[in-house]
Amino acid sequence: LVVLFILIIIVSGCAYFNTFYNAKELFEESQKIYGEEKNKSKLSAKTVKKLNETVVKSQKVIVNFSDSKYVDDAMYYHGVCNFQLGKYEVSRKKLSELVLNYPNSEYTQRAQLWIAKCYFRQEKKNLAFSMLEKFVKNPKNKKYFGEAMGLAGQLAMEEGDDEKTFLYFNKAIENTKNNFDKNQLLYSLAVIYTDKNMLDDALNTLEKMSNTTKDLQMLMEVKIQYIKIYRLQKQYEKSKKLINQMLKNLDYEQMYAELEVELGLLYYDENDIDMAISKYKSVIKEYRNTLSESLASYYLAEIHLFDEINLLKASNYYKKVKNKEVKKEILTDVAIKNKLINNYIQLENKEKKLVKKEPKLLDSPFEYYELLKFPSNVTYSLIDSSQIDTLYDVKAQMDSLILLKLEKFIDDANNYVQVSFGRAEYLVFYFNQMDSALSIYQNILKEFPYVEMMPQVLNTYSFVLETEKRDSVMADSLYNLMINKFPESSVTYNYLGEENPDSIKYKENQKKIFEIEKAFINDNKYLQAIEKLKNLAEIDSLDSINIAHTYYQIAWLYDYKLIETDSTIDEATKYYKIIIDEFPKTRFVKISKKRIDEIQKIVENSLKAVNDTTEIVDEALKINDQKERKIEKEKIPMVEKETERKRPTFIRKRNLE
Repeated sequence: LVVLFILIIIVSGCAYFNTFYNAKELFEESQKIYGEEKNKSKLSAKTVKKLNETVVKSQKVIVNFSDSKYVDDAMYYHGVCNFQLGKYEVSRKKLSELVLNYPNSEYTQRAQLWIAKCYFRQEKKNLAFSMLEKFVKNPKNKKYFGEAMGLAGQLAMEEGDDEKTFLYFNKAIENTKNNFDKNQLLYSLAVIYTDKNMLDDALNTLEKMSNTTKDLQMLMEVKIQYIKIYRLQKQYEKSKKLINQMLKNLDYEQMYAELEVELGLLYYDENDIDMAISKYKSVIKEYRNTLSESLASYYLAEIHLFDEINLLKASNYYKKVKNKEVKKEILTDVAIKNKLINNYIQLENKEKKLVKKEPKLLDSPFEYYELLKFPSNVTYSLIDSSQIDTLYDVKAQMDSLILLKLEKFIDDANNYVQVSFGRAEYLVFYFNQMDSALSIYQNILKEFPYVEMMPQVLNTYSFVLETEKRDSVMADSLYNLMINKFPESSVTYNYLGEENPDSIKYKENQKKIFEIEKAFINDNKYLQAIEKLKNLAEIDSLDSINIAHTYYQIAWLYDYKLIETDSTIDEATKYYKIIIDEFPKTRFVKISKKRIDEIQKIVENSLKAVNDTTEIVDEALKINDQKERKIEKEKIPMVEKETERKRPTFIRKRNLE
């Protein structure tokens, strides 16, 4: 029985050790083949299988041998592999369990970094960044500072914080001992510098890396980066020479497609559009289903959209940008532009249908409108005589038919202008075709001055002239036309920084402000009033005039009601400035500017008074100090005599000691 018991213990011990050993072996194998994957977002079936096997084996150790000393190892394997499989929540929970239950494990620090990565991938970037900043403040984690700071740099870059990006990447490089990892960080930093157009910094970083790395793949990537930097520096011949050298060398064969795309960009930057198009087309033909094919398609689409002005071709090439390795920002840009192009094409088709239905919308529409508006013998020829009943007043019937025709034409014109105006907005604000947009605005102004949306057309036309063409004279004349011809238009009120006093929205918003005044300000509850007004301005959907009114009320309360008790001069100034900066056309700007000037004078006078008082006090102290010195000077002989009497005693004591 004892022998059997011993055998059971041995067998169970072997089973436990074998299970862990298998998990460890599987983990090492999975990490090796995962590291060889070029596209980590699209893993091969072999890698996925190996990662899943590691997870299953690790789970067996965790569940079946929960008291063993290898549980923390298994939890780490489990967490890392799930992360690599894209199961971030599962990974985070397992790694958090490891950190919580095994604080002294050799995996605790690394597990914390993987948790931060999980948060990062789950778009919880604030949590990830906070965790990393806390991690690098703990000296116990020094061994992993490089990795943590590299990840913090990546996060800062994604958040658009350049200062922190450069700070953390440089700290990561400084704290990374492994040469390969350090060079990876240097390369990443060089790419960031290039993207930010900090080309000298990029070149210096690449030079540091070139001097230390012997990895052939990395050196190839470095050369590609040099090509990009030379192109951005407009050193086109230098860039082209390096590309051609690499294209003639079979050692760079795996990078030929990327080099061809770079050559296309080079041609485009040299304004050789035809050569750029030809190069991109050859890349698409020769390198199917690659990242380079997608990039070439993207650049071709951009040329057709902005240079060739062929929206259909642009859309067709955008649709070919499918490779999963393409940067997220490019894929987002493609999706947006495809949607914009589709919307624009729909407007074009709608416009064609309207013209087909009423050809006069294109054929001298204003003249046709005038003929219908002011009937004469000439306009009667526009009417189908079969519609006239000769038994009744022919002229009255003809006038009635002309009026109906006029109403119908005005209705068609309104629809046509709405569609044309929509097309113009796409052209100027999305497709960079300003001249085409301006010609549409000019046509509407000339041929359709009677349409309902003329104030909106004038306003936008003026805005484009002012901001894009810098033609303030013409813009002002159109703004004046809008104000004089359409004074009651909501667009005119908005331009003047006013709200139509008859609008329901304006009245409702005024009522909300009045209710706060009644409930809080009248009862001297100023802080509560400010809180309510802030909520009203920031949360409620007020019109711009009433937002400015609300901010003015806040500034006024800080300025006149709380300043004596809480010294709220800075808060008052802050809200006056918000009104000036964000609501420049409202009636509250003038009084806000005046009050800021008054506050500044008050502050200056106060400072002057303080300085004057300080000078008086300093002078008094100076006089007092001189008096004290004089008194001290008179006491000096007496002190010296006392010192002389005491000194021998002191010397004797010291000698005795």
